[in-house]
Amino acid sequence: METPFKGTSLADQFRGAVYYSDHSLGQYFEKVRNEPWYKNTVFILVADHGHRLPREKLDATPERYHIPLLILGEPLRPELRGQKISKIGSQVDIVATLLTELGLSAQAFQWSKDLRAEPGASFAYYSFEDGFGLIEDSQSVVYDDRTERWMVSKQGVVSTSSRSGEKNDAVKPGQAMMQSIYQDYLELR
Repeated sequence: METPFKGTSLADQFRGAVYYSDHSLGQYFEKVRNEPWYKNTVFILVADHGHRLPREKLDATPERYHIPLLILGEPLRPELRGQKISKIGSQVDIVATLLTELGLSAQAFQWSKDLRAEPGASFAYYSFEDGFGLIEDSQSVVYDDRTERWMVSKQGVVSTSSRSGEKNDAVKPGQAMMQSIYQDYLELR
């Protein structure tokens, strides 16, 4: 398929893939719009991971893990259609958000939160090889176990530690989350 991105760099290839995905989704929705099941279907579109492109981003950069989430369909209440939610969340929050919209209990999903609930915790936890990140409204924290370094960003000001430095208290909630999730995993096995 022709794309407006003619270069051969990794960034141009990434942009081309995004262009192709967007085009394909547009074609799909045009095709199914008149199907009998369309009016009774909620569509959830979400990336399964972030990407370091189109601008180079390191593993430890929270922006690398920013992904879009679209929930659309005629079964949604009219007041929710077209609504933009800027609350920080993660893929695990799709469950509680959707179940709440459908009037069902999300209690069994303890790690999930309704992204539309007010007030509510606005955070996202993510992990990468040998590390984790925790993003909140007031700060983001990243810990890399390989280098034993942490990075805390508060309102654009970044502080980091070296191997010899003490772990910042901001790292502790992320460590607790990782340990709790791992314990849940062990108990399910």
